[in-house]
Amino acid sequence: MVEKKTLRKKILAERDAQSKAEREAKDKQIWNRLFNTEEYQKSTTIFVFISFKSEVFTHAAIEKMLKDGKRVCVPVIPRKNDPMEARYIEQISDLKMGLYNIMEPPASAEKANQKEIDLIIAPGAVFTRKGKRIGYGGGYYDRFLSKFNGDIIAICYDLQIVDDFRIDEWDVKIQKIITENELIAC
Repeated sequence: MVEKKTLRKKILAERDAQSKAEREAKDKQIWNRLFNTEEYQKSTTIFVFISFKSEVFTHAAIEKMLKDGKRVCVPVIPRKNDPMEARYIEQISDLKMGLYNIMEPPASAEKANQKEIDLIIAPGAVFTRKGKRIGYGGGYYDRFLSKFNGDIIAICYDLQIVDDFRIDEWDVKIQKIITENELIAC
C-alpha cells in the first residue's frame, strides 16, 4: 500500500495543476451542495478552515455563512505541540497572516468553545469513500476532531478521492465528504 506522504504529495500536485477557473467552477458546485445539507441548515455555529494554496476556496462561503446568521469560527494553528484553537470572526477582513502563511483571526478574537460548534467543515489532502483522511502531516485536525461530537463534513475535489490507504490509530474518520460531483456518506 502507498505510503501516506507519497500519496499526499501526488494528489496535492494534481490539485495544484488545476487552473484557477477550473477550481472556481468546482468550488461553486461544492458550496451549493454543502449549503443544501441538513447539517448546514440546522447549524448555528460552524468551524471552517481558511483555504490555503489550491484548497477549495472558503472566503466567499464564509461571507455567506455570516450573512446567513451563522456564528463562524476558524482555526488558529498553534506553535509547536499546542492544540489548534477555534476563534470567532465577524468578517473575512478580520483575518491576518498566521503560521505557515495561513490566514487566521487576531489573538484578540473570541475563543470558541468546542461544545458550541455544530458543524466542522474540514480540509484534507486525500480521502476515501469510507471516510479515511490524510491531512497535511501536522496532526492538528486529528487532535481537534477527536474531541468533537457534532457533524463533520470534509470538502475536496473529486481527484482527492482514492480507493484506499492505511491509516494510523490516531487518524479521525470523516462522516461525509462533498466534492464538485457528489455528497459521499462515509
